[in-house]
Amino acid sequence: MENLDVSVPSSRSSDRPRRNTFISPELEVPQLIKQISDIKLSKKGTNVYVRFRPDNYKEEQEGKQVVDYFPDLKTIAVDNHSFKFKRIFPGETTQEQIFLSVGVPLIDPILDGYNCGIMAYGQTGAGKTFSLLGHGYDQPDRVGRGNPEKRGLVPRLLQSLFHEIQVSITPSVTFTVYASFIQIYLEKIYDLLNPAKETLKIYQDTSKGLWVTDATNVPVKNSNEILKQIELGIVNRITAATNSNSESSRAHAILVMTINKNLINQGTVISSQVYCVDLCGSERTSKTGAVEERLKEAQNINKSLLSLGNVIGALVENKKHIPYRDSKLTRLLQNCFGGTSIATLVLCCSANSVSSTETLATLRFGDRANKVKNKPVRNMGDSVTELRRLLNEANSKIYTQQRIVRSQIEKIIELETITKELFSICGDKKLGALRARYQIKFNPKKKNGFEMIGYYPFISIFTFISPMECLEMIHVCKLFDKRLKTDLLWRSYIDLAKKGKAMIFEINIETLSNVNDNIYQFVREIHQMRTNESLSVRHGMTLFVNRRS
Repeated sequence: MENLDVSVPSSRSSDRPRRNTFISPELEVPQLIKQISDIKLSKKGTNVYVRFRPDNYKEEQEGKQVVDYFPDLKTIAVDNHSFKFKRIFPGETTQEQIFLSVGVPLIDPILDGYNCGIMAYGQTGAGKTFSLLGHGYDQPDRVGRGNPEKRGLVPRLLQSLFHEIQVSITPSVTFTVYASFIQIYLEKIYDLLNPAKETLKIYQDTSKGLWVTDATNVPVKNSNEILKQIELGIVNRITAATNSNSESSRAHAILVMTINKNLINQGTVISSQVYCVDLCGSERTSKTGAVEERLKEAQNINKSLLSLGNVIGALVENKKHIPYRDSKLTRLLQNCFGGTSIATLVLCCSANSVSSTETLATLRFGDRANKVKNKPVRNMGDSVTELRRLLNEANSKIYTQQRIVRSQIEKIIELETITKELFSICGDKKLGALRARYQIKFNPKKKNGFEMIGYYPFISIFTFISPMECLEMIHVCKLFDKRLKTDLLWRSYIDLAKKGKAMIFEINIETLSNVNDNIYQFVREIHQMRTNESLSVRHGMTLFVNRRS
């Protein structure tokens, strides 16, 4: 996996035709290219944007603007507090402009194998669902019937991704895309695409470093198919009326899209996951008028958002323990904060005095999140087809080498038997006595031909063997090497052979000039007994390594 260097332009051209596909016709191409060329993802892997919504009826009647923001300076001032973010969008900002600034920079990294998290955070009624999904997605009975020009960030991003996927498909490059949609309600995870399914379990995918669920994973071929899945999920999402919003989401919704790019010629697959997270509204329970069930929901929502804030605080303060396990939400978003994903956070706020307390809390949350450092990495690995081919090759190689190992073990056992017979013939003579008899000085650092017989068999076998086979071979080789530490035993055998008392091998004593020649002749005799020598030598597995004829 590779680290993401956001300062280096992507290998994909930023002015490819897809850039003009999902924008308004009246926006001129030069202007568009200028806007896009200005956009770069943060090097620290976290990108925090702020979007102010227009005043609602209550705010127009009862409040006034108390938040000063300066988009050019990227700063916000409220109640003697100052904040700076990546980009600030005033109330008149269009959905398209949000996509150009927030969504477009993510297209290339996602298709290049980087995981990405897109989250909307703010108080109830601040415009989170509108910014993320668009007009009509905040009410189940209006899903799919909203104004197309008010499509949100996610639908536009999905359309752009699928457009790029379609133009990238070749005989050697294919794509598979899957979508799942879940909600977290009262600390339980539900499948929005299959409501009849029991509550979902959460577990860690160690290969990707992500916390995932066993939610329904639907294959999708184009943007229309995945948008229909989103519409199906929204209908099943739990909403309720509060004082702050007539249709408030009471559960965190998370859309997960998995993209696999298969490079057939290279035998590799580039994978990425996109988490689109519509968080519940953060607000004071006293202000929402929540009672009974609504109060329980609000308390759970605030608890999970507090856990998310604690995780961000611990990351900013570089604490050793990060409390990811405090809630289901923080576990699922673990890779988005302090992990290997690109994190994009859109803060939805109001500049009016009616909501100033909630706006300040939202900005403080975003300010801490802006200090979190991620380390985005590229997800690339071998494809399933290539892994299957490599596995078949490895199995074939293992079978061949195991057959050779068995043959070598048989030879080792054969030599072990010979050694035992030699000891039996020579008697239980001490090596010290034999050394004194022949007046030989033994150099333990120098190995003769016979010592090599016991020393080299194990270390010269380069193959895959099981742990038990390995232990058995070590035992045999050590035992054999121990009994052949000097050539004294063999000299004793030669003496007995001259007297006709040792006839294991028929050695022509008369043709040998001295005892040393007897030793190496004996090695040659043993060597000639072995069959299929070419097979062993070809695999570098001869028992008589460095033996000279």
